[in-house]
Amino acid sequence: MLGSVFGLVEAGFTALQGFAPVTIETPRHTYEYVATALDWWQADRYCEQHFAQLLFEPQDSEQGSFSKLLQSHHIRGTVWIKERDSVLHKTKRRRGHTVPVLVFRDKTDTKYVKVLSDFPALPAVTACAHLQWDTSTQEIATIFSYAVPACMNEFQLRGFVDEEGFVRFALIVHGHHSPYLPVFRADGQWHHFCVTWQQENGTWAIYADGKRRASASGLCPVGPSAPQAIFGQGTFIIGQDQDSLGGHLQGKGVLQWEHH
Repeated sequence: MLGSVFGLVEAGFTALQGFAPVTIETPRHTYEYVATALDWWQADRYCEQHFAQLLFEPQDSEQGSFSKLLQSHHIRGTVWIKERDSVLHKTKRRRGHTVPVLVFRDKTDTKYVKVLSDFPALPAVTACAHLQWDTSTQEIATIFSYAVPACMNEFQLRGFVDEEGFVRFALIVHGHHSPYLPVFRADGQWHHFCVTWQQENGTWAIYADGKRRASASGLCPVGPSAPQAIFGQGTFIIGQDQDSLGGHLQGKGVLQWEHH
């Protein structure tokens, strides 16, 4: 039987392309429903790749509230779940694997990563990463930048270390800038984060280490045509700002961090 993914979103680096997932927030968890037909194994693998997990089978006392939660978001498709008993009784194996790491140590306009993808228009997007911030500088750095011909700052995330030792992030969409808000401590440790944005009301949020750190709406142009989706056919660069579409990178916007 084919079904859909309903997982607990945590982290990973991805841009959701071609469809708009439904994000459901509760006081305890954040869920994501993706209306793409997958078998159970594909759904479970999808969640692992997004640092998430399939929903556990609800207890009898939870069935009613869970059904209401799905109905309130007009979700009537098949939802894959995991059995609690199979997880509790399963012997956990220690998995060892090599994780590739992007290292941006020096300030230069030649060290960056370009994502080779044909981006469609994005009415909703989630971008996530594991990140180890360089604590030796307080300059503003660009974590990623997505530029289109009409706007160099179409979708961008910037950060810096404040005087109190916190890494602050600011999200930019359509050239509109959110405030810099504290996300995690600049302690030299690995942290994982996600930033989300939706076309409807320009709603955005920043998550770090499993917790929502900031959220608001209105991050979009004002006027009769607003809000608009993030434009497609752009250039996505990791580690630097873009002065022009896909080129003319600037050393002052270089990120000093380690990413995996």
